Amino acid sequence: MEKEPLAPMMSAIIHFTNALYDPQCFELIKKEEIRDVLSKGQLESKMWLLSEFKQIFKNNPHLDNLKTIVVGGWIGILARALNESDKRITADTVDIDPNATTIARLTLDLDRGKAFTMDMFDLDYRSYQCVVNTSTEHILNLKAWSDNLPKGTFVVAQNNNGHKISGHVNCVNSSEELEKLLGLSEIYYTGTKAFSLYDRFMVIGRK
Repeated sequence: MEKEPLAPMMSAIIHFTNALYDPQCFELIKKEEIRDVLSKGQLESKMWLLSEFKQIFKNNPHLDNLKTIVVGGWIGILARALNESDKRITADTVDIDPNATTIARLTLDLDRGKAFTMDMFDLDYRSYQCVVNTSTEHILNLKAWSDNLPKGTFVVAQNNNGHKISGHVNCVNSSEELEKLLGLSEIYYTGTKAFSLYDRFMVIGRK
């Protein structure tokens, strides 16, 4: 039922760039942000996640739908790609930045799933079966955030060892370190991917 990651990602990128034709959206995003959205590191990290997300279904074959939230979801590309990748997934996206949410709504473009503005620490996670967080290096107290997740929640998280990069307040040095901070009871996937500025780590499992 799942698709190879390239097609869902390309579709999500197209919906994002289409959103920029809206005059309001184009004014809300800086050219540096567009550069970052489409950077090699951003796209490869998301493609990696899409390719391994299937581990949740492989380890839980009874699942026929998966209500998912992408926290720190920025302009909605990952949520859109997840929805495109497998009909069993319904992914919402949340970000603390209202400008990002405005763009994300158009990126989703009437697709299943919605975009809204909220601090991830204030979100009621009981409405979701799966939580995706690819920016855990930006969370000062990652353990406190993870402790908010209900037992049984599926978790997909990424982090990196780019300690010197601005805004990276809680980097890890291995996927094992990320596992420990998340406090998962089951691990379905753990891996490392080398990038030019850092190594990126991903963990998929269950609280």
